[in-house]
Amino acid sequence: MAPQAIIGRRDELDAIEGFVAEIASGSAALVLEGEAGSGKTTLLDAGVAAARGRGYHVLRTSPREAEARLALAGLADLLGEVAETLLADIPAIQRRALEGVLLIGPVAPDGEERVIGAATLTTLRRLAKDVPVLVAADDLQWLDASSAQALAFALPRLDAEAVRLLATVRAPPVGAEPPEVVRAPPRARMQPLSVGPLSVGALYELVRGRLGLSLSRPALLRLHELSGGNPFFALELARSLPSPEPVTFETLELPRSLADLVRARTADLTSDAATVLVAAAALGDPVLDAIERALPHADVIAALEEAQRRGIAEVAAGRVRFSHPLLANSIYSAASPRERRRIHRRLAGAVAHAEERARHLAIAADGPDERVALALEEAAHETEERGALTSAADLAAKAVELTPPESREALHRRRLIGARYAFAVGSTAAAQELLEAGLAAASPGSKRAEILHQLARIAFTQDIWLSLDLARRAADEAVDAPAQRAEILAGLAAVVGYRGDGYEAALPYAREAVELAERSGDPHILARSLTTLAEVESALGLGIDHAAFERAEALVGQAGRTRSTYRYCQVLVDAREHRHARERLERLAVLERERFDSGLCGTLSRLIFVECDEGNWERARQLAVEMEQVTEQVGWEAYLPAAQALRAFVETLLGDVETARRRGLAALEQTEARGRVSGAPLMALGLLELSVERYEEALVYLLESVARHRRHAIREPASVTSDAVEALAAVGRTDEAETLLAEFEETARRLDRRWALAAAARCRGLVAAARGDLHEAERELDESVRRWEEVAFPFELGRSLLALGSVRRRLRRKRAARDALGRALELFERLGAAVWAERARAETARIGGRAAPRDGLSGTEEAIAGLAAAGKSNREIAEALHLSPHTVEWNLSRIYRKLGVRSRTELAATRSVRE
Repeated sequence: MAPQAIIGRRDELDAIEGFVAEIASGSAALVLEGEAGSGKTTLLDAGVAAARGRGYHVLRTSPREAEARLALAGLADLLGEVAETLLADIPAIQRRALEGVLLIGPVAPDGEERVIGAATLTTLRRLAKDVPVLVAADDLQWLDASSAQALAFALPRLDAEAVRLLATVRAPPVGAEPPEVVRAPPRARMQPLSVGPLSVGALYELVRGRLGLSLSRPALLRLHELSGGNPFFALELARSLPSPEPVTFETLELPRSLADLVRARTADLTSDAATVLVAAAALGDPVLDAIERALPHADVIAALEEAQRRGIAEVAAGRVRFSHPLLANSIYSAASPRERRRIHRRLAGAVAHAEERARHLAIAADGPDERVALALEEAAHETEERGALTSAADLAAKAVELTPPESREALHRRRLIGARYAFAVGSTAAAQELLEAGLAAASPGSKRAEILHQLARIAFTQDIWLSLDLARRAADEAVDAPAQRAEILAGLAAVVGYRGDGYEAALPYAREAVELAERSGDPHILARSLTTLAEVESALGLGIDHAAFERAEALVGQAGRTRSTYRYCQVLVDAREHRHARERLERLAVLERERFDSGLCGTLSRLIFVECDEGNWERARQLAVEMEQVTEQVGWEAYLPAAQALRAFVETLLGDVETARRRGLAALEQTEARGRVSGAPLMALGLLELSVERYEEALVYLLESVARHRRHAIREPASVTSDAVEALAAVGRTDEAETLLAEFEETARRLDRRWALAAAARCRGLVAAARGDLHEAERELDESVRRWEEVAFPFELGRSLLALGSVRRRLRRKRAARDALGRALELFERLGAAVWAERARAETARIGGRAAPRDGLSGTEEAIAGLAAAGKSNREIAEALHLSPHTVEWNLSRIYRKLGVRSRTELAATRSVRE
């Protein structure tokens, strides 16, 4: 309806017009709240017309109560017209998820709701790049849960984007929560707009304009009183008035209820019309074809023509549309329960969608029914594959409810499935209730073990010690099921080691898991048990069991090798055996990108460490950015702190100190506040404060990391320990430094960790220097430099050269000091280690005397200056010298200052004169 035809809503229309006009200023939400029949839909139509009149994208959905049960129906409505044109332009994992939503392609292997939410966000952002977007949702309270979750994920993440939500929602009862989508946006600013009753004058114009009735003043006042100013109710009351006009006060009588009034309008429908309209009201998507298939003996077309003549419903685009939701609700409610079950049974055979079929069967059932329960279970599985876990959880719960008590095996299985889905969508209490009911009914042994194991997984997120107790009970129940017990013990060993009493306590569990798995004959359980034991032994400083890892890889074959290979790589990178790890990690990353495997985040994290050690910092930065993007694209927000911490780590190396500190502290807060492991944030912040010589601050992070390693009996040498020794020496706590160093070096020698021996030599030199024994310090630092040269970790070599140059300066060996510091500076500049390069320059300046480098430029600066003078761009220089563009830009600014020039043209002229 055009805005000028809307009566009595000038203020609301002005608010909507202003809201639409300001879309370009950023994300916001305007929610029209009011009772049924108050005219919210008419106002929403006006907003849609205003947006389309401005050439904006309009995405619209108008869910009905019956559709609230159908997974992703609302999202498919919203994105159906635009998604196909955008699919090629969004990340592959999100594209696959949307194809599953729209039923136009195969389901994504990892198509969970968080991926669908991320895909929705990306789609809205891409649309809004060119033209503002209005998302219009009518009767938001009926939006299905999976679509609501996708929007609740996307809307808060929009800010400056020109995307706005215009929605209507039925005013909730006093004290009730509004729909989740309305509550979601903290950044997408939400404005409520109450759609209240019409004035007496507006009501007069409405009745005269729509029905041609001129009411007397007393009759008009009575109509306003009875309808409460609700336009729909007023029109329905006025329709019931007798003719001829004029209407008098006495002719208006109050029906027993407004519902009775609506029923009165539909009471004398023919039998066929009533049946057809009940079927249409019962369908989530009232397609005419489905109604005709369900009711082959009814004259469906004639019935709908009757409904259209009476203003109840019409057929548009092959679908039945009621003139108001209250009419659909009234017609459905007026049918007897027996009639409704009969129609739902017929509809179940007429719809193609497994979920809708199962829901019709469930409503048609008048008690437990194994056939219906099986259909619900299968529909839950299919819905899960589409990524609608919330709907899958609801279907699974109904399957449990409709399973006959005598179907004990099926009931046990469905409780486990239902609990898994419920927990996945955050309904922890529902999951526990299903499992506890199953535990009470399960016979001792394998079935009780299954339930206890799942309860342990749920408890893991809340109480680690309760989780461990439940897992131990599960293992005890599985004493006669070797494969099951092995699987439980392998998981128990991993949790005990990483989060519980430590790896010494985990070792017996891991060893028994391998023994049982060997007997079970299950290759996957054996592979997991072998890798768990090898991980535990490695953490305990017992070395890397390469044969066990390689055997695990061979056991599971190519399809299942990803997890075993990653766990092997994790141990290799912790030991800094990069030669064995790199090829596997590169291969894993390619495979996981193709499969959209969540393990990609872990693989990228290990590759980042490899690239940092080997001096490929620009690639490390790219991988860190990719890891953060992946967590956002697929909604893996649990990985976000690790991704942020690793970006902070690389930014620390590159000298972007403030950005690194801000990102690292945010990652630490997210992990500490949520009880997650904070290893990566602590490591990144420790190195950052060490780099800028804030040693006391560095020790806060580094000593906490060392303490955690000790608590969990982790004895594989770690860089946080050597960094902690360096910081302790710097603040004069040399006794503590020597104690920590002795433990670190003993393990490094026993395991022949070459990197750790190089780090230990540097630490010995720094401790000796702190004690004033400069000759001993020089000998140890010389050894450290030699060892780092063999390992070929350029940044670590630079750190040892810097320390060596400092000691030589203090020994007044100026030439030797200048040589060591010059080499350190060369390495730091090539890497782009701005902070460490500045430290090397400051140390060189303390030597005294004059240095005579060419033009005052280092070797790296000389190479950059030559290419810049030749007309190469920063990116071309970066590619030629294997540097980052940021490093090239930073070095060019130094070159300009040293040579007293301000541009590339002046630089070229200066070099031309010199040559």
